[in-house]
Amino acid sequence: MKQIEVKEVYQLYIYLEEIEPVIWRWLKVESRTSLFELHNFIQFVFNWKNYHLYQFNKNGVLFGDPRWRAGCSA
Repeated sequence: MKQIEVKEVYQLYIYLEEIEPVIWRWLKVESRTSLFELHNFIQFVFNWKNYHLYQFNKNGVLFGDPRWRAGCSA
């Protein structure tokens, strides 16, 4: 019997702050999705062209584009 791999999936509600009307997207990603991949998915669903640096903040720990650490600005 062939085993079926069950994947954990997160459903994210992503919206832009300080914009009226609210611009938002639903996005489903696997639990093993890296932050770099998540960044690329967000770029895709909002039809952005990756013109700016990105950064994720989890309890004060910053993750994102390595150019942030190099002191570059976008």
